[in-house]
Amino acid sequence: MKKILMLLIFFCNNAGATFNQTMYVALRGGLNVYENPSDTSNIINHLAYGEAVVIRLMQDSGVYINGFKTRWVTINNGKGANGYIVEAYMLPIPPPSGNSPGFKEYAEQLSEAITPSTIYEEINDLEQNLKDVKTLYKNGMVVTEHNNYEYLSESLIIPGITMQQAFTIAQNLGHINELLPNNGKFPKENIYTNDGNGNYRQVDLLYSNNIYINFKRLVSISFTVDNNQINSTVRLVELNGQVAIIYEYGS
Repeated sequence: MKKILMLLIFFCNNAGATFNQTMYVALRGGLNVYENPSDTSNIINHLAYGEAVVIRLMQDSGVYINGFKTRWVTINNGKGANGYIVEAYMLPIPPPSGNSPGFKEYAEQLSEAITPSTIYEEINDLEQNLKDVKTLYKNGMVVTEHNNYEYLSESLIIPGITMQQAFTIAQNLGHINELLPNNGKFPKENIYTNDGNGNYRQVDLLYSNNIYINFKRLVSISFTVDNNQINSTVRLVELNGQVAIIYEYGS
């Protein structure tokens, strides 16, 4: 019997940090604070995972660090940690806390539910459950859950997140993080690896070309793992100014 699990998270596109904006450290091991905008500069402090800092100044030129297109920013955490960090591992909302929570758990960490609503529920003669639930949160997030006989899906809508930030959040959430690269690097090229026994891992990037300005924009990334003919895929897809993270599982 084939089962498919699809988890959707929609993120609105955002240009990144702004002056005097509070941001949160989203790297599990924390972030080093440097004396100057360079990772060869002296380390003068260390920020813990989830710690809040205020962005004071942003460098004009961008850099690539661990695959992320990012910038060095000057920060202040109110505890003397004045210096430079890379913006790539910062979020405008607190990152998931605890040991890889699920989608609903993460939503509840950030906001209070307005009301849960069971749209439809049925238990048939075979004791198979069919259920649709939608939960709205005060900060604008929305969680939906769908169960039927051979299919389960969940979705989480979070406003104000970029594709790179969605990737960072996904690394700290439930089933999704197991399918992403464990080195924490944002992918820049297609990758295919095979263990010789029919099991493989694959990363595919899709770009949209603008012929008028000679510019390529990343519109989709997929991470696929196939173990013993069980296929699991995470996709980050740009849709009308938003980013969707999609998780699929099935044989």
